[in-house]
Amino acid sequence: MAIYQQGQLQFGAQGITIILGDQLEENINYSLVGQAEYLVNPNPQLGCHYEFEDTYQGYLTFTKIDTENFILSGTFEFSTVNDDCENADITNGRFDLQYIP
Repeated sequence: MAIYQQGQLQFGAQGITIILGDQLEENINYSLVGQAEYLVNPNPQLGCHYEFEDTYQGYLTFTKIDTENFILSGTFEFSTVNDDCENADITNGRFDLQYIP
């Protein structure tokens, strides 16, 4: 499930969280630099924790925005790193989800 309110979209699953503050349009690459995070384990002492500011490249593209049924579909990928862990490259990400307007 996602939330899209006051011009900001927030969604996540399986340790990945993405926040966008732009107007949503189809077939545009939105930069995920500083907008995506990845958690191997939510407890930093047990696993890696990559923060939003650690994202150094990536994009998200909406392939379909259904404003009547509140469904978003698209693809994403991004790379992130911090001082304590190796690079994390998230590739071939895909989503189909309902959002709360």
